[in-house]
Amino acid sequence: MLSENKADIIIIGGGIIGCAAAFEFSRAGCQVILLEKNQVASGISGDSGGLVRIFHTSNHAAKQAAIGFDYYQRFQQHVGYDCAFNQSGFVFISSDDISENVLQQINSYTIEEHFTKRIKPEQLPVELNIPHDLSIFYQPSAGYINTQLACKNWILAAQQCVKPLKLAENTQVERIVIKNNEVQGVKTTNGDYFAGHVIVTAGAGTKQLLTSFSPLAEKFSLRAFQYNIYHLPRRVVLPAIIHAEADLYIIPQQETIIAGFLSRDIHIQHEEPALSLSLTNAIHHAINKLLPELNWISEFITSKISIDCFTSDELGMVCAEPNIKNLHIATGWSGGGIKAAPAVASKLLAMHTS
Repeated sequence: MLSENKADIIIIGGGIIGCAAAFEFSRAGCQVILLEKNQVASGISGDSGGLVRIFHTSNHAAKQAAIGFDYYQRFQQHVGYDCAFNQSGFVFISSDDISENVLQQINSYTIEEHFTKRIKPEQLPVELNIPHDLSIFYQPSAGYINTQLACKNWILAAQQCVKPLKLAENTQVERIVIKNNEVQGVKTTNGDYFAGHVIVTAGAGTKQLLTSFSPLAEKFSLRAFQYNIYHLPRRVVLPAIIHAEADLYIIPQQETIIAGFLSRDIHIQHEEPALSLSLTNAIHHAINKLLPELNWISEFITSKISIDCFTSDELGMVCAEPNIKNLHIATGWSGGGIKAAPAVASKLLAMHTS
């Protein structure tokens, strides 16, 4: 048995959850092997807009996001490297009002400078074409991170720990090896890897890995979603926006924005659907209606499709496989894994050490 193929922990999946967990376990003194079928952050984590905000209509999601928000604000202190956090602000627009009690509960997870506040349209940092009868909530300190940079820097920091992280890219896991209801390691396209503890953070690949032996596989579904990428015109400053009534999200980047619909995802089995021109045009129409001062069609770059794994409640899952000792699963946030990653990594470590 080659020593480079043996570790305390094997993590399957080099997205945002897997990289955060690899760093936390390595920092705690574990010997970790991280297996990624392509390149680190080459999947949906790398394609993500990286939105980091506290405000959610779900109390559970807000609490988890507050942990992530604080972590990314202090990423340099935690990791020793940068994640390129950029404060853009976050606007949430909805016809459903949110009570002051719920808003106070959400704000109780953070300090006052990061509070989300109810505001009027004229108080927005950008002019939006929205009816005055909608409720508007604004977190000025929200923003976005460079997800690829965050993942790569977690890896870099983990490789400098007392027991350096072993990273195997371009390594597809074919199956998890189980003997007497206990994990032994994994079989991959590049040989066998051995560990007494396996963590699956494989996103869309999780369901396939679990299907042959675990009832948890039925908890996950695959979702494909299409979005547009636009140039962000110079001198235009945009906050991240979720417009629940228009079913639209807009996430700014350094020089581009990502825009798409919240609920026009496609449930799939295996094959990735083709790009839809009608959906591309529908996103054009929606963003031009919300921000009519700019001709967004002229700023259009391309449309893309991403596939992710989600649970029915879209709150994700962090748990032990009920019938297999030392097998843990952490996936199912359907795009929300960015905000959840720090809290999930800490929970996985706590589960391992308890």
